Amino acid sequence: MQYTLQNSTGVESLEAINWSFNGANTDKVTHGLDDYPAKFISHIPQRLFEYWLNKGTIEKGGLVYDPFCGSGTTATQARLQGLNAISTDINPFAVFLARTKSTSVDIEQLRGVAAQCLDLTWTHKERFIDELYEEEREKYEAEFGTDVFREDTSNIVSTPLGVDWFPDPQLHKIGSMRRHLNELRGEYSHEKIRPLRIALAKTAREISYQRDNEFKRHRMSEEDREEHNPPFTSTFRKNIHHVITRIEKFVNQVDTDTTASIKIADCRDPSLLETKSVDCIVTSPPYGDSRTTVGYGQNSRDPAVAAFSVDSDQMKKVDKESLGGRLSESRLTIDKVAEWSPTLEKTLNILKEKDGRDEDVLSFFIDYAETLIQMARVIKPEQPIAIVVGNRTVSRTPIATHLITTEIAMKLGLKHEHSLERSIPSKTLPYANAPENVPGQTGDMIADEYVLVFKGGK
Repeated sequence: MQYTLQNSTGVESLEAINWSFNGANTDKVTHGLDDYPAKFISHIPQRLFEYWLNKGTIEKGGLVYDPFCGSGTTATQARLQGLNAISTDINPFAVFLARTKSTSVDIEQLRGVAAQCLDLTWTHKERFIDELYEEEREKYEAEFGTDVFREDTSNIVSTPLGVDWFPDPQLHKIGSMRRHLNELRGEYSHEKIRPLRIALAKTAREISYQRDNEFKRHRMSEEDREEHNPPFTSTFRKNIHHVITRIEKFVNQVDTDTTASIKIADCRDPSLLETKSVDCIVTSPPYGDSRTTVGYGQNSRDPAVAAFSVDSDQMKKVDKESLGGRLSESRLTIDKVAEWSPTLEKTLNILKEKDGRDEDVLSFFIDYAETLIQMARVIKPEQPIAIVVGNRTVSRTPIATHLITTEIAMKLGLKHEHSLERSIPSKTLPYANAPENVPGQTGDMIADEYVLVFKGGK
């Protein structure tokens, strides 16, 4: 079965589409599985795939590539519209989430595994944690008074999560459920356990002290933490229901003849794909380096550690190894990238005169240019590439990423076809930041995006 947007057939040009999609439901099927930061909305690949399929630019069974898969929107939508997909991301949690979103499983078997997950065995484990926790509390209160009960109760149940980021005893219930799922993995496949891990990741995020709607890892105030005490099992059960409901909708609509391959990998690696091997590319790169924009690794750290076999140190490396990150290495030179893009060179000169933050911008675009090199290499001749970019500001200086991308892409032999502007009033992104770190002062950050469309060269 194939999933398409209503009333979108027969569109004669990409310019005729309103790319803002104001008021549209962006959480259909598994697209609404998890609240991943700066999530790529499904309507963009929907419209692009439909348009290219109708025009004969791509055919059913063709291969879609997304070098920055994030939560897996492109791969999921590709399968829904009869296309195969391959996607990459350096964030392990993003890859686990994307695999869950784009994989069909037997729903009745998944419900059976979920029921076993919360069966009598779990009831006994939870009671054990509660009883030991109360014993520990009573012991310390009797010895030291009611106001000095230790927050560190790691002697009850060991956990890989930070004790200062979760209330007790929920912290230890998360760790215990993680081990419970590991035990069930001995009986069931990854495909059947992964959805439950995503539900556990959602539960960990909701229970943690991490502030909502933040793109970095910040804790609630002490006052808010005192009031924050969500129950573990009922929250987990709610999230299991949410995940299974979404996956069932996907299963009922996916083209079963298609596949999606999601890899933990750096898309700048030339060994990932053969030259001229993909039929189209649809992707949304980061808006800048993770240190100054969205901290994908920080945002994903606790959910990943809570639910999967990933340790905190591994997640800490994600932002450092991302584009423009401190551990990221590039084969390109500063002079070469600036030569390719006059807009970038001009922007760097302005920033250099202001406060020297040209290095932050340059390090990102050097790495970004490498990803464009690989996109230009793997796309088949005359086949389409769509890159969705957002224009940010640095030190109150606008960074025209859409122009910089276009200039570099054309230097690499790609043919520029469209720069389609879209506003993002409903996207979960900051609209203003405080570039000078002065309270009360803000500057525009990101409120508009561009869908840039190119064709592969010969």
